[in-house]
Amino acid sequence: MFKNRSPGRLFYFSNPKDEIYSPIVYEFLGYWPEDVIGRRPFDFMPEDEAKRLEMVFQNALEEGRLLKAVENVNIHKDGSRVTLETNAVPIFDESGATIGYRGVHRNITDRRLAEKKLKEALNKVKVLSGMLPICASCKKIRDDKGYWQRIESYISEHSEAVFSHSLCPDCAKKLYPEIYNVKDADDE
Repeated sequence: MFKNRSPGRLFYFSNPKDEIYSPIVYEFLGYWPEDVIGRRPFDFMPEDEAKRLEMVFQNALEEGRLLKAVENVNIHKDGSRVTLETNAVPIFDESGATIGYRGVHRNITDRRLAEKKLKEALNKVKVLSGMLPICASCKKIRDDKGYWQRIESYISEHSEAVFSHSLCPDCAKKLYPEIYNVKDADDE
């Protein structure tokens, strides 16, 4: 099954008597090599994944094809799911028959989880783009149906933005001159 050459490297042979195990099994799946003797790589996968991948390997083995970026979900000893990416080249016997594979597993679990979170986040994002017709005086925006609405309402409906209201200093002076004129006099 597995033979260590460097982290992530493996040999997989089609004949169970040729299986060789390595610490890679522990690094990726939490099993010591002696724990997996007599088991196939597919024994560490959910049933539907094992069936799918066994067919992929069997077809590739029969055709002597490369295995390139084959993703496979495995079950760690602690029960968690581990996603591996497998790249392998066929190993041939003296007669040219494919007897197994030599290649590399990479643990891409974190990458897949990050991609899933990113996809979920992107699905939540509402993007405003294009030209927005806005009133030069009251600053209401005309929507696609021709209705005018306050800019806060429009942006809230078309994005994840939340508004709180305040006054800028210029507007505060304009709206409340008695307060700001007194305040300015006190500052002097």
